[in-house]
Amino acid sequence: MNSARDHNFLRKQGFDLWGFFAISHGWSWAFWSIPVINGGNAWDYPNLLFIYLGGLGPPLAAILMTYLTMDRPALAELLLRVVDVRRIAPRWYAPIFLLVPLVTLTAIVLGVLTGVPAETIKAGAVSELPTLPSELISFVIFTFLFGPLPEEIGWRGYALDRLQKRWSAITASVILGVAWGAWHIPLFFMSGYYGTDGSPDPLLFFYNITLASILLTWIYNNNHRSVLAPALFHFMINFTGSVVSIPLSVDIYKACIMTGVVLFVILFWHPGTLRKDDKITSENQDTDA
Repeated sequence: MNSARDHNFLRKQGFDLWGFFAISHGWSWAFWSIPVINGGNAWDYPNLLFIYLGGLGPPLAAILMTYLTMDRPALAELLLRVVDVRRIAPRWYAPIFLLVPLVTLTAIVLGVLTGVPAETIKAGAVSELPTLPSELISFVIFTFLFGPLPEEIGWRGYALDRLQKRWSAITASVILGVAWGAWHIPLFFMSGYYGTDGSPDPLLFFYNITLASILLTWIYNNNHRSVLAPALFHFMINFTGSVVSIPLSVDIYKACIMTGVVLFVILFWHPGTLRKDDKITSENQDTDA
């Protein structure tokens, strides 16, 4: 199907969205079911191989669906948005890199001040690296390339534009947040995937990922649909969690603070678009979804 008529037909049937989620989740869940069935530690071979193969679901779905429902130039444009740093306004690097660490630090301080035992706040997985800085640099690059970047090619690079064609930025973010959270479900059944502390509380996990989805839309819409910008913010979420391990009580503080941040964003940026000017620019419309 390469004709414009075929592309339009597929989009009108909603195939551009449900097809994407069917492929992204189906591919990932198929590979992730193997470590679940195998048992043992998720990060032992060969389980870790299936974890990384499963993580390719979102980018593969985005690339395939862009080709099927649009054309080759659209696919090239998607890949360009992954690497084009010029799309990111310099002032946005502060929230991208600092927001999550500052919220986490504030939650830790509140936790300690309200009686949370300091020994329950521990260094995360990154502290297990034997030497610095070479291992830390390798850890950062590996974490970014095999997690946030490929995921965001699918979630924000492909799905978000199409959801925002149908719904407001907030509604689109919530829908995507639910789908994004559901994509993680098999990981909860893998022994050791989330470390020695066990899996996070499922309800809090879904709540946090929905908040993150709104903030990622905010960053995406204000940086010329850059895929790199939300990928960097997504990385900071993962990396901060790798630096410090916090108990449930502190995680609840963190969720409350992040809720305040999201409400602030919704209050000062229009909820329809999460942009100051309340307009979706021509760049936000060129997916023809």
